[in-house]
Amino acid sequence: MSYHSALDNGVQIKNRQDQVLNNAGGYVFSVDELDMLKRFLVLGTFDTYYVTKDTLTKEHIENIYRMLNTKEKAIEALEIVKEFSYNGRVIKNEPSIVVLAACFSHQDIEVKRKAAEVFKYVIRTGYHLFQFMEYLKRFRKFGRLIKRTISDWYLSKTPKELSYQVVKYQARITNEGDPSSRWSHKDIIKIVHPKAESHEINSIFRYVLYGTMDESLKDTYIYAYENVKKAENIDDIVHLIQKYNLTWEFVPSNHLWSRDVWKALLPNLPYTALLRNLARLTSLNILDDELLHLVSLKLTDGEYIRKSRVSPFALLLAWLVYKNGKGIKSDSIWHPIPQIVDSLEIAFEKSFENTERELDNKKILIAIDVSGSMCGRLSEAPISIIEAAALLAWVLLRLERNADIEVIGVSTRISHPSINSDSKMGYVMEEIMRYAGGGTDLSLPFRHALNVKKYYDAIVVLTDNETWHGPHPYQLLDYYKNSINKNVKTILVDMVPNSYTIVPLDKNNLNIVGFDSSMFDIIRKFIALE
Repeated sequence: MSYHSALDNGVQIKNRQDQVLNNAGGYVFSVDELDMLKRFLVLGTFDTYYVTKDTLTKEHIENIYRMLNTKEKAIEALEIVKEFSYNGRVIKNEPSIVVLAACFSHQDIEVKRKAAEVFKYVIRTGYHLFQFMEYLKRFRKFGRLIKRTISDWYLSKTPKELSYQVVKYQARITNEGDPSSRWSHKDIIKIVHPKAESHEINSIFRYVLYGTMDESLKDTYIYAYENVKKAENIDDIVHLIQKYNLTWEFVPSNHLWSRDVWKALLPNLPYTALLRNLARLTSLNILDDELLHLVSLKLTDGEYIRKSRVSPFALLLAWLVYKNGKGIKSDSIWHPIPQIVDSLEIAFEKSFENTERELDNKKILIAIDVSGSMCGRLSEAPISIIEAAALLAWVLLRLERNADIEVIGVSTRISHPSINSDSKMGYVMEEIMRYAGGGTDLSLPFRHALNVKKYYDAIVVLTDNETWHGPHPYQLLDYYKNSINKNVKTILVDMVPNSYTIVPLDKNNLNIVGFDSSMFDIIRKFIALE
C-alpha cells in the first residue's frame, strides 16, 4: 500500500483543493458555518495547545457575523441556539446569549422578531438576563423591540416566579474582575419600564426599585426573604424554609453552617444547588444514612437531571472537585464520601440523552487522540482533553454493552488502553494518560482497521483535528471503504472549538461536538441508519 501522494519527505502536503492548513501544519477540511456555531455553543472557547482563547473567540464572532449576513442563516442560527440552550446541550449558556444579543443588532426586522421569540428559551434566569444586557450594550443601543422583549420576560411570570428571580439574582458582575459589568434588576427595570396589569407584579417592581413592601407580597419569596433576614434563631429560619420551600440562596451566609438549616433545605434543593453544596454538606457531617440515601437518589435521578438542564460537563466537574476533596478557588477541604463519588459517576453517565438502544451486535472502533496537543485543559477545568475524551468513550461503552466495541489510542503510534464498561472513571483517566503525548497521525484509526482486516460498522474518533503526521486520514478511510466496508460510518467527536475536520463530510461521515448531551443519541441513530 502506497501513501506517497500524501507525503513529501515525511511531511504532509496538500493534495485536494478543498483542504486547508490547520494550526499544526497539516492539511484537513473546514467545517461549515453551522457546525462551527455548534462547537461554539457547546464548548465555548478556551486556550488550546496551538491557539489562545482570544483568537478562537475572535474566529467564532467572525463566524457569527458571517451567518448574520443573510436573513435565512441568521434565523437558522437562532433555531439552533434555541434547541441547544433550552435542552441543556451546552457546557455554559453564555455562548448562546452572545449569539442572541448579536441577532438583535441585525438590520432585518424578521431576524429581530425571531430573536425576540427565542429570547425566553435562552434567558431563563436573572443571571442570564444580566449577561444578555452586558453583551447587548456591546452590540447596539436598547431599541423599542428589545425593551418590549425584556419587559415581556418580566411580565410573563407569576408573582411567585418573579419574586424568586428578583431575590435569588439581585445583582451580579457578569465579567469577572470588571465592576462595570455589574447588573441588577433595578438597573434593567429603569431601562425597560415594565408595567403590569397585576397589582402583585407592580408591587414587586416597586420593591426592586424602592425596597417597599405591601400586603400583596405576603405569599411571595420576597416576604419570606425579608423575614429570614430578621429571624433571630435557627428554629425560625427552619420554619420559613419549610413553609416557603426556600432554597439556600435565601438564607443569610452566617446560618449556612447550621445542620438544622441544611436538613430543612435538602428535600427541595434544586439539582445544581445540590452539586454546588456537596462539599459543604460533607464538611458539616450532617449526612446520616437517611440523608445520604436522599442525596444519592437525587443525584442519580435521570429525569431530574434532564429537567434541571444540567450539562454532562457540570457533572464531570462536580465529580472531579468532590472526589479530590479540595476546592478549586477556595481553601476548603473535606473527606469525600465514597457513596457520593459513585453517585456522581452514575449521574455523569445519565446526563447524556439515552433513548432505546439500537446498536446491539454492531462492531465499533473508538479511537482516542492521545497526542500532545490533547494534553491541555478542557474549558479551563482540572482535566485534560485526553482524559475527557476517554470518559466519553467510557460512556459509550457503558451505554452499548451489547455492541462489539474496541478502544485504541492514537498519536504517531497505536496504543491499546485497558478500558471497558466496568472501569471506574478514575481508572479510565489514569489508564489513558499512560499513553499521552507525541505527534498526531489521525490516519491511524483507519490504518488499524485495515491492518486487522475487521469489518467495523462505525469508527469513532475523539480528537482536536490537529493532525499533521503521516498520510491524510481520508485516504486511509477510502482504502478501508474500498477493501472492507464501503458503508462504514465515521463519527468525528470534536473536543476543541476550532474549525477543522479530518475527513470531508458526506452521508457516511458525521461531525458532532464532545459534551453535547445529545451526542450519544446522535451517534446511536447515525450508526443504526441504513
